[in-house]
Amino acid sequence: MKSSITKYAGFLLLILSVAGGIIYNTAKGTKTEIVTTATATHVPEFLNEKETTALHQVWIYVDIKGAVARPGVYPMKSGDRVFEAIEKAGGLTEAADTGHLNLAMTLSDQMVVIIPETETVAITTVADETATIVVEIKGEVRYPGVYELPSSSRVRDLIIAAGGLTIFADTHDVSLAATLADGMAVTIMRLPVESVFEERMILVEIRGEVKNPDCYEVSDTALVRDLIYLAGGLTQDASLEGVDLLKPLASGERIIIKKFTDSVISEAGGDQQEMIDGLVNINTANLDTLMTLSGIGIVLGQRIIDYRAEYGDFASIEDVMFVSGIKESIFAKIKDEITVG
Repeated sequence: MKSSITKYAGFLLLILSVAGGIIYNTAKGTKTEIVTTATATHVPEFLNEKETTALHQVWIYVDIKGAVARPGVYPMKSGDRVFEAIEKAGGLTEAADTGHLNLAMTLSDQMVVIIPETETVAITTVADETATIVVEIKGEVRYPGVYELPSSSRVRDLIIAAGGLTIFADTHDVSLAATLADGMAVTIMRLPVESVFEERMILVEIRGEVKNPDCYEVSDTALVRDLIYLAGGLTQDASLEGVDLLKPLASGERIIIKKFTDSVISEAGGDQQEMIDGLVNINTANLDTLMTLSGIGIVLGQRIIDYRAEYGDFASIEDVMFVSGIKESIFAKIKDEITVG
């Protein structure tokens, strides 16, 4: 019996020893964990809250390129957004295009932010005066018809070439800045009847060097050039010196177109002098004859007459390019049709 107790007593002591070791180690580990946690959360008393935050701040570096005032690499705080990087780079330039850019995107380290520039259409600095288009204008302009203009012309330029708008013109739905295309037809509509004020007609007279001197009834908004046009245009000996073509007419007014005193054309041979060897003499031809030339309408024909009345005869056919509106492209078409006599 005693030997049995001794035998089991030894075994019991072994079990108690193992259990004691487990309890000791468990208590020791718990103590260590508590100490470690306390150490990690401890902050020295001499650091304030702001300084403590700065110790834990993460900095990133961002490269910003493109349409900003000062492109370059900038240090940014973790969590900053694209718009904050733009501000640090001096802000956007006038050419910046942020239409497809997410300004609220969070930045990341080594990120490259590219601010694109607005896409623009390259504009040729030197206009190609040899390129022309042929367009037609109808409706409420003074001289409807077909005109040859530079290829860069707009609807506004076509209206000016056609003598301008009438008082009945309705341009509400017309884009005057629209670009013209070759073969295009532009129609200027008339204002509705209820919106047109009553037109007042006046009686005026024109005498002198016009084809059909007479009295004419015209609108009270008509100009001297409109009256000349109604009278069939100028004769070959007409002088516009002292005549204001843009002067409004008054009721009962008489316009006299004087004869060009330096003309060398004889009365007997005047008509023949307009054509020499089948070529139009630009020094003597009247408006109707000039309008037979390629690309020369009533506006350019009248400008030729006005130019020679002011400056005298053309010394060579190339001098016709001194006339406003006649450039190399038009000259190339008429050079084989004209002469200076």
